[in-house]
Amino acid sequence: VSSVSVLILFFWSLASWNMVVSPEVTVSRGEDAVLNCSFTHPQQQSYSGTITVKWARAPDSVFFSCSVRNESMERPTNCSFPGLKHSLHGDPRRGELSLLIREVQLSDNNEYVCRVENVLFVKDNQ
Repeated sequence: VSSVSVLILFFWSLASWNMVVSPEVTVSRGEDAVLNCSFTHPQQQSYSGTITVKWARAPDSVFFSCSVRNESMERPTNCSFPGLKHSLHGDPRRGELSLLIREVQLSDNNEYVCRVENVLFVKDNQ
């Protein structure tokens, strides 16, 4: 059984931020993989604007992006679609930015970067 390892890069150091990612994810070819990424920010609960989640293959090739209004109770419309290769696995309003990769293939073996943006902050997990 072939396996695919996915490395998520992480670097930054702002005292007010907390961002957590999986250091490496390994699954068998054909299985689904979840690349964990989450964040907290001191103004996260009071922020009422849009949160944008971006995933890129290192160094900077964005292949997935979705946005949701933080105060909205509606399900994010552009973040999760059954049957698509990539979907958000979680809710950015709760600091959950994880990516679901369906039916992983050897071509998915790469370094991935999770990014969160809003008007108050932009942060990469490189």
